Amino acid sequence: MDLHIHFQCSDRRLPGEQWEGWIEPLGSLRSTVTQLQIHSRSGFFVIVGDTNFGHFICLPDLSIGSYLTDYTDLFWNKERLVELIGLVDGITVACALKAAHRVGLI
Repeated sequence: MDLHIHFQCSDRRLPGEQWEGWIEPLGSLRSTVTQLQIHSRSGFFVIVGDTNFGHFICLPDLSIGSYLTDYTDLFWNKERLVELIGLVDGITVACALKAAHRVGLI
């Protein structure tokens, strides 16, 4: 498996803008919790996983955590993450989660 998962970011709120990023898998803490380093315009250490109540994300460096919908639901995850960490960073993290799920990382 490639050590870096590449992904593309865009959003209707930033017409004509597109940027790239990559994910560095850092391993699993348990079978349902994964650590990732997301690189793009900013960099984030994230912990994602599952509970009985759904998916979650934690960004420990920012003291932020939230429930998520399905990892592939860009609309909902972007809206939630943009509220917490801003427009570009929220879009980036939501796109990274979708890419990580697509390759079976989460």
